[in-house]
Amino acid sequence: MGDLLAAAAEADPHTSTVEEAPASMSDTAREVLHTSARRLAPSTLRVAQMGIDCVSYLVAAVLAVWLRLDFSPTVEEIWGALLIGSVMAMGQIIVGTTLGLYRGRYRYGSFDEVFGVLSTAVVVATATWIFVLLAHISFVPRSTAFATGVVALIGMLASRFLVRWWRTHRLQSQHTQATIIIGAGQNGERLARGMTRDDGADYRAIGFLDDDPDKRRLHMHGVPMLGRTSDLAAVLNRTGAKIVVVAIARIEASQLLKFNTVCKQAGARLRVLPSISEIAGGAVTLGDVSDVSDEDLL
Repeated sequence: MGDLLAAAAEADPHTSTVEEAPASMSDTAREVLHTSARRLAPSTLRVAQMGIDCVSYLVAAVLAVWLRLDFSPTVEEIWGALLIGSVMAMGQIIVGTTLGLYRGRYRYGSFDEVFGVLSTAVVVATATWIFVLLAHISFVPRSTAFATGVVALIGMLASRFLVRWWRTHRLQSQHTQATIIIGAGQNGERLARGMTRDDGADYRAIGFLDDDPDKRRLHMHGVPMLGRTSDLAAVLNRTGAKIVVVAIARIEASQLLKFNTVCKQAGARLRVLPSISEIAGGAVTLGDVSDVSDEDLL
């Protein structure tokens, strides 16, 4: 076996040695696992959300009957509420899947998804109310379907906003770098949004700097305004940020040079968008950020 490995190594100079193989395989395995986890995460989240929505209907049905009957429902009425809640939960899965709510049609926690959840809840509540009416079901009040739909809708939306809030404000990876964004305009907003939503982002936006007095109390995507551009040195000293990204179109080289000097004194890196004199149209992404060059400072 040793002779075969030696021969293979001589035949192909790129072949790694026996000692190097485990490390290479380990790196590859970690990369595969990381990629698989990121691909699995959205589908796992949708399945979990489906379960939360079903529980929302069950809880909402019991709560609706409890409130409708002045906080004193019988055991039969409680079981009836759970039955109605189960029917509505099944309807939610069927209608929601049909409308693409659980198939990745909407960005999680977006306004489009809110409309999708609302539409699904209205269809389910209306269909259940018609079923209760035509089937002459008497073990629960006829208003249970709509009351359950309203309460469940609140629960479904609240769970989505809580998950979105957690994903936006959760602790970042230790490899993520605290970042100050200079410029709270359209490009700065897009960069902050990308930093807060991208699980694999290398940056973590912790604040904006902008000279517009109307933006002094601004918060975007959970990122606060920390002061004016002249406060850069003080902000770097206070926050310990090591990355500064300039997101200002048509910035003058002299101003950029000042930022670069301050960053060097504070031990931070200054980064810019592709075009300093004029940022081209189109969406700005995290991949557009690059180190400042000598040409930018001229």
